[in-house]
Amino acid sequence: MPKEKMEIQIKQEIEKYTILPEFLHWALDILNKMSDREIEDRSTIYETQQKALAQVQTELDELTKMRYRLLIDDETFLKKKNELQTKISQLKQNLGEAESKADKWLELTERTFKFAAYARKAFMTGGLELKKKILMTFGQNPIIRGEKLVIESNEWFVPIINSYPVLQEAFCRLEPTKKGDFGNKKRLWPQFVRNGAADGI
Repeated sequence: MPKEKMEIQIKQEIEKYTILPEFLHWALDILNKMSDREIEDRSTIYETQQKALAQVQTELDELTKMRYRLLIDDETFLKKKNELQTKISQLKQNLGEAESKADKWLELTERTFKFAAYARKAFMTGGLELKKKILMTFGQNPIIRGEKLVIESNEWFVPIINSYPVLQEAFCRLEPTKKGDFGNKKRLWPQFVRNGAADGI
């Protein structure tokens, strides 16, 4: 494939992932507000899980006391002890996973939006190595098939491809004075979430 044709196809591919800078600020505003609610919800869940962990730990302590007082035999003690220790390990793991998942989701979503907003400009002005890096960030396994560039999109960019064109059209239809209004933004956001943005990014 001629170099000029390849460059045109690469630019067209990147266009599929590109979002307006105005939309970036719009999306990050929504994400920050979602994050505030997420923190509140997470605090409630965390408190519930902590109480459950404390309860199981208390049961283990009481079980140990019963053994010391010879109220139960070794077989019963060891069986129940193993069950409670397994519960404790699972609860501790759940506590860590819940926090890690929420933090990583927000970080990856913000990074994806920022990259989608500015990668096209960086690609147009950057050197060869930067262009390769940008292209591989958007997708993987690039191949030429019948003089056509085919790239397998990375999963966190799929919601942008599926949802952004319609969302951009709706966003651009808003009056300029309303584009900065959170109420209008919030009404558009479900279109993005319904197409998998919350799970896919």
